[in-house]
Amino acid sequence: MLSNHLVFIILNVITLISLKAPLCDCSTGGISGSGSGTRTRESLDFLLPDPKDDQGLKCFQYSLYFCLMRYWTGTGRDRTVSRNSLVNYNSTKFSEMIAPYFRYMNWFSFQEEDKRNGGCCRYQTSVYIEHGLQRGMTAGEYFDKITDFTDEGKSLVYIKLRYDSECCHNVITQIGFGKGSLKIVGGKKGKDYIFPPLGREDLHVFSWKVVSRIISFDWFKDQVICKEREWVCAADGEKTASSNENRRGKRVSVIETIIPVVRSKQP
Repeated sequence: MLSNHLVFIILNVITLISLKAPLCDCSTGGISGSGSGTRTRESLDFLLPDPKDDQGLKCFQYSLYFCLMRYWTGTGRDRTVSRNSLVNYNSTKFSEMIAPYFRYMNWFSFQEEDKRNGGCCRYQTSVYIEHGLQRGMTAGEYFDKITDFTDEGKSLVYIKLRYDSECCHNVITQIGFGKGSLKIVGGKKGKDYIFPPLGREDLHVFSWKVVSRIISFDWFKDQVICKEREWVCAADGEKTASSNENRRGKRVSVIETIIPVVRSKQP
């Protein structure tokens, strides 16, 4: 019987071979124009495994569906934080908090020094320092944000594109959900959007005019995230857990509630 790791490698090879042929032809025309936004946003950002994109290729080594990138916000205190005892304390605490969970969130580091630890945790900690600590967030506050996969308050706010001349479509390489106006980076005007091949799923094609109405966070979870991480959809039934208080009065996140259950069911 093939091991899970060998099966994953075989699927990767099959997908790479299939990418040598065009994903689609240029007979499908696009619609001119694209949306953009400049207002302050709050976004949970994801990277898609796309072998034709530098970052996407790195994600492809870990997942056939998605990689978590960061929680980003334009609100809060934008300040330069020196590496003092407070920074070291919060950094160490965040590293300890995220280490048991990063795999379940597909939040992998592509840095060489983290690969020895399975993809954690210097990179994740640097993301917290840049997007959390410098915005006045404690390690616990940023942990709550980066592990919040519930739908509440999340709409499509960020898309990064690359234009594929063989396909004649804009391929979505990064996508974010949160609060604020939709910001679209890259791509070519007048062309519709597609996701790169994800797992064994059919290609999704979107008109730029309706993309924000079709791709909700709930849709993205159902069509992408939960294909690989079922706990995220299981957490939808446990949304109240994120606001419950434990015996010490500390906020308990959904991921802290769900993942121990997932682990207990594993052989």
